[in-house]
Amino acid sequence: MVRLHRTGDVEGARRGYQRVLEIRRRRLGKHPDTALSLLLLGLVRLKTEQVDAAQRELSEAMKIHLSLSKDLLPTLSEAEAFASVSSALSM
Repeated sequence: MVRLHRTGDVEGARRGYQRVLEIRRRRLGKHPDTALSLLLLGLVRLKTEQVDAAQRELSEAMKIHLSLSKDLLPTLSEAEAFASVSSALSM
């Protein structure tokens, strides 16, 4: 799909990212890979000026990362916790 995106087949990339997202949502739920699919789909939608859809997908990706980071915080050292939250916020 990245190849489709790079070669200019944005619609083909969007369909592929959408399909992978549906599979990951069904099989993985809230997972970093699901968030990655949301991020990639959101970027494709931005490229095609579908701003509202892109915003929803990018926001959901951020929420997943923040949620997963918060779940990890009690088990991580302070430095690891800071890096985890910082990484999620930089998306």
